[in-house]
Amino acid sequence: MTFGFSPIEDQQLAGLIMWVPMGMIYLLSALVIVSRGLFAPSLEQSSATARSAR
Repeated sequence: MTFGFSPIEDQQLAGLIMWVPMGMIYLLSALVIVSRGLFAPSLEQSSATARSAR
């Protein structure tokens, strides 16, 4: 037993260590996609308004 963990606790900790960073990558990419979908229409409207004002 290294560091006082049983073999099953060691496997659970290793799985958590591998799962969390990959989950963060998916979460970040999902947030980017959602934010582009939410804010892109307002950016297109503001640029179209600026073009029509010329």
